[in-house]
Amino acid sequence: MKKPISLITIINKDSKQLEMIKKLDGLLKHYGNALEIIYTDDPCKFETHQIILNYPVIGPKYGKLVKVFKQLIDDDQYQLHNHNTSWLVKIGYNGNEYTLDSS
Repeated sequence: MKKPISLITIINKDSKQLEMIKKLDGLLKHYGNALEIIYTDDPCKFETHQIILNYPVIGPKYGKLVKVFKQLIDDDQYQLHNHNTSWLVKIGYNGNEYTLDSS
C-alpha cells in the first residue's frame, strides 16, 4: 500500500455543495488515500498575490505618492479586493483612500 498523503483541502464557495461533499468524507479519505480532509468556503486562505506597480501608468496620475504607495504595499498596508474580473488595491494614506485597478 502506498504511503497516504497527510492532507487534502477542498475549497468550494457554495456552502450547500460543501456540506454534500463532507458527507463523502470516508470515501474521499479511502480512495484519496488521505489522513485528513479540510473543507473550506474561503479560497483567500490559499491565495498569494504579488503587486507590481506600473509606474508609467500611475506615475502621471499620482506623482510623488507613487513612492508612498510602494512603501505601503511593501509593508502590507493595503487591502486587496476582487472586483468582477480585476483586482483593486485600496491604500489609505493621510486620511484619504486611493484605489488602484489591476487593468
